[in-house]
Amino acid sequence: MGLAFVPVYIQQLGIEAYGIVGLYTLLQAGLVLLDMGISQTLNREMARYTAGQYTEREIHIFLRSVEIVGAVAAIFFGSAIFLGAQGIAGYWVRAQHLSIPEIQTAISTMGLIVALRVMEGLYRGGIAGLQQQIVLNMVGAGVATGRWAGAACIVLWVQPSITAFFIWHACVSAIAVMAYRHILYRSLPTTEKKIGFSIHALKKVQRFTGGMLATTALALVLTQSDKLLLSRILSLEAFGYYTLATLVSSALNLAGGPVTQALYPRFTELVTQKDTVHLARSYHLGAQLMSIITMPLALLLIFFGTDLITAWTGNSSLATQVAPILVPLAIGTMLNGLMGMPYILQLAHGWTGFAARMNMAAVSILVPLIIWIAPHYGAIGAAWVWVALNTGYIFLAVHFMHQRLLPQEKWRWYWQDIAMPGIPISVVIFISHTVHPIALGRVGEWCWLIGSALLALIFGSLFSRDIRKKFNLLKYYLN
Repeated sequence: MGLAFVPVYIQQLGIEAYGIVGLYTLLQAGLVLLDMGISQTLNREMARYTAGQYTEREIHIFLRSVEIVGAVAAIFFGSAIFLGAQGIAGYWVRAQHLSIPEIQTAISTMGLIVALRVMEGLYRGGIAGLQQQIVLNMVGAGVATGRWAGAACIVLWVQPSITAFFIWHACVSAIAVMAYRHILYRSLPTTEKKIGFSIHALKKVQRFTGGMLATTALALVLTQSDKLLLSRILSLEAFGYYTLATLVSSALNLAGGPVTQALYPRFTELVTQKDTVHLARSYHLGAQLMSIITMPLALLLIFFGTDLITAWTGNSSLATQVAPILVPLAIGTMLNGLMGMPYILQLAHGWTGFAARMNMAAVSILVPLIIWIAPHYGAIGAAWVWVALNTGYIFLAVHFMHQRLLPQEKWRWYWQDIAMPGIPISVVIFISHTVHPIALGRVGEWCWLIGSALLALIFGSLFSRDIRKKFNLLKYYLN
């Protein structure tokens, strides 16, 4: 939904105002840090509850304690953004057409949205940990539709201003918090005894939560340094182009996110039960799913970036500005997506220290590199740093992670999970690009792109052993 209505936002608000949406995206990424690892902790502990590690009363006490800590964090960080709105509007962004009061009002509203999204993420983490995937996805789809499609209606027919855009987002976030909280509590058995805050319940998970906080804080520095620096170095219009390229590449995370969301609590349950056989099986199935979902989309963005953006927005000059930035961002995001299964396997084991150390080493090398590259090479240079970061993770982090967890599965991950589906997918997209007809028109272009992606997905599935087994099993049951 966020991708579908971007052309409406740019048309009604202008590319400069869309640069303010880029700041909002930066704050959204920071939510991973702002909840201080609470949502991931709640996700893990709810999954352990399903495996029998908590009584009904204990899980209620833990939930209430986490809820209070989350609310305090949400108020603190939301207030900090609200109070800093004037400084950001006046001294950080470089606007040419938007007025400072308008930018300040938009950023102040972002503070409220951030506070609400912290709580929203907390409750979503709890629901995912209970493996209530269907209801979580149904409500999530409704919230996303209301948030982005509703914002498009607001700027089209009510008021075409960035302020109205963010006020609508705040309203939808408030509704979402109430809905997710209701679902989470309804998914747990009721308890008659009064439940209050317990510091003891939190101390049990402080090591995991602390590790998550360190890991996500460092990851935030690594993944958002480019945006933070570019928001200051570039004009708001140029930053708007970079924001658009970042948003398009983030479609890869939207595609692969449901796989990690579904499998993380399952991994945690299997680790708690010490079921290594089924854990390895689920791990490889998830890794192959990530490959066949993210690779076709990433390669489409790499080979067909200009055509895709032109067909999407109807603006060829916009596509010319955005497509060169999109290529390295798509490569880096694809590599980052492939790391999804190794990362959640570490979290399922409660091993957060390794990711924190890897991120710390990367920060010490790459952040100075970003600071040097961004002023000289601008958006494209910063995007290639993102590629370098994730290439290092693929070859270093995966190696050391497998030495400790599932030591016999490393080469199977590289070959069967990544290379086997990746080779046919790459061949299909390359051939599609080579024989791509000229001047298909917007409808014809979309048909060509979607058909190419589906064909690549099919060939990738046929060369993925565990995916192919699932298809054979489904065929057996249907017969």
